[in-house]
Amino acid sequence: SADLFCVIGSTGSLPYKPVMSQIPGTCTPGGTVTATTSGWKCNAVICSIPCGTHAAAVCNTVKVTGSKAVDYLFAPVIGFNQGNTGAVVSAACKGSCGNNAPNPLDIVVMADRTPSMDTVDRRAMIDGIRTMLTTMDPTMQYVAFGALHKSRTPGDEGYDPDCIAQNTAKTTEEPFTDSAEVAAQRGTWLPAPFSNNYLNPDRTVNTSSVLAQALDCVHTGIKSGGYNTHLASPMKAAGRYVLGWDANNLGSLPADRPGTVRKVVIFETDGQPTETYTGGASANLSDAGDLAVKGNTQQACDNFEKIATDFKKEPDTIMISIAFGAANDAECGSEEHLVRDMLARAASPHPSGAASVAKDCSNSANKVSVNTDGDFYFCATNGTEMAAIFQTALSQVQKGIKLVQLP
Repeated sequence: SADLFCVIGSTGSLPYKPVMSQIPGTCTPGGTVTATTSGWKCNAVICSIPCGTHAAAVCNTVKVTGSKAVDYLFAPVIGFNQGNTGAVVSAACKGSCGNNAPNPLDIVVMADRTPSMDTVDRRAMIDGIRTMLTTMDPTMQYVAFGALHKSRTPGDEGYDPDCIAQNTAKTTEEPFTDSAEVAAQRGTWLPAPFSNNYLNPDRTVNTSSVLAQALDCVHTGIKSGGYNTHLASPMKAAGRYVLGWDANNLGSLPADRPGTVRKVVIFETDGQPTETYTGGASANLSDAGDLAVKGNTQQACDNFEKIATDFKKEPDTIMISIAFGAANDAECGSEEHLVRDMLARAASPHPSGAASVAKDCSNSANKVSVNTDGDFYFCATNGTEMAAIFQTALSQVQKGIKLVQLP
């Protein structure tokens, strides 16, 4: 017989309870399920619950139970020709199974924090990234972080050495004194390099890590500096950085991770590109440097999609795109060209080979469909949805299947 289960992480301390934030990111038994719902079985590492027949159930583990009559080789001499194995149980989990993510990954997270992201949603998005980190294995997954728009670097006007993300934006939100065109070309897209120390032994976020400090310091983009939303340049920066085409710090981290390391970009934005200058490098990932096209939204969208396509052509890469809020109905120059469709085309296809597909996520049924269809395009209409999306995205990158011992 075969039975399906939803397996997520355990709190790790008595009395063991399931980490409910991993639903529906890792799996969902369907219906209304809480930590006190009857049926949970937990140990110090994982918790499991049978998947119901609910239409929204998404299971990640199958348990197979069977027995077989076997012929004896020597026992027939004493009158026993055959015996039974008794019940034999095996369980296999796919993807992110509870607290263990099996595949080595290098991940760059690019998060939009331009002024159109209000404070509540921006903080919820950052909390979602933190929650995703708690489902990961720092010995196998290295994570770098960047923000839209650029962050100040040492030597920049207004740089705050106590806030690495000021480095993900100046806390006072004062602009550079340069013109918008000049200021938009200063700073760095990636203030937090690859990290493998983002979790404590108890799987809480290590607040002293550079990655955690960067997340803590994500403030809004400069409101009066005219940065607006640039998409092509941060996409190029993320792709080149994770591939090692621009200098990164992976050489300083342990290289002895088993298996093939996949290169992942998770790119979230809440709107159409409104770039503030024209010029720079080309829309080819192989050509280093920023680029922008002021006043031409369609070309800016095309540039982003072209760079993402170049990235996806490289071996063992995954491009994940997340349309937030206004990105659901924003236009790339016309009503026939929507940002959400551009982001879906930029995302990696479904593992079956089918292209990622966008829908109008102001419709709740469409939103559920988009975020559970197994491809690499996601949408959200409020910040509280971001934790589940980041976890689901991570889970879908995991391509391994492993045996587990159920509680």
